[in-house]
Amino acid sequence: MVSRRQFLAGTGALLLSERSANADDPTPAIPIYLTIDDGPTSFMKDIVDVLGDKGKATFFLVGRNLAENSSRMNGLDLARYAVEHGHDLGNHSYSHPWFSYHSIEKAKEQIEKTRELIETVYAQCGKTAPLFFRFPFGDNGCTYRIKNGKKDSIGSREHKQELADLLMGMGYSTYNWAVVDYAPNSRFMKPKAVVLTHDWPNGLGVKVSREYLDSGKFDLAALPHPAAPGYELRHI
Repeated sequence: MVSRRQFLAGTGALLLSERSANADDPTPAIPIYLTIDDGPTSFMKDIVDVLGDKGKATFFLVGRNLAENSSRMNGLDLARYAVEHGHDLGNHSYSHPWFSYHSIEKAKEQIEKTRELIETVYAQCGKTAPLFFRFPFGDNGCTYRIKNGKKDSIGSREHKQELADLLMGMGYSTYNWAVVDYAPNSRFMKPKAVVLTHDWPNGLGVKVSREYLDSGKFDLAALPHPAAPGYELRHI
């Protein structure tokens, strides 16, 4: 049985499988986890195509985007395309709210509605969905917002713990991030760093994915599937 201490340590300690470096290559690629939030948008397919067989990612999807079926896009089709090409999907809530303002009941509803959609996609692909969750805005129930140029604290430690217990009980693992967008020289850019970018209508996710590939310096992977749920209370 996993102890509570081990559980709360989160998944940050999970490592990428070590890949043998070419003995003739003095600068082997740095292994990193690529995570892409807020999709799907119509650019999701482009991201998958840009990555091709050279890299993989975990897409943290917003349920209302995933449920969209319009002349602009079909969210479920886009998500299925990603899974079919070896990428993973994570839960980023249904409507991307600040969780500090949500009751536990509302928070659970946000998570469950998106979970059902993601599981539908994986079932259509004949696979089992991993249980990854990422809070919108990084708001785990106790954080701050910027108002009029000043930090405004919201939520509470008690609510943060309630949300941690909720996710733990639902079997979710959470991942925060160390680097945002293309930042190869960031002091946080280390082997197995979690990189965050976004699938936004401006094509940001396509641009950042291409930059990492074109640099030739990084080995892009989806998040590992933990043996047991892991909740990370610390925001990197």
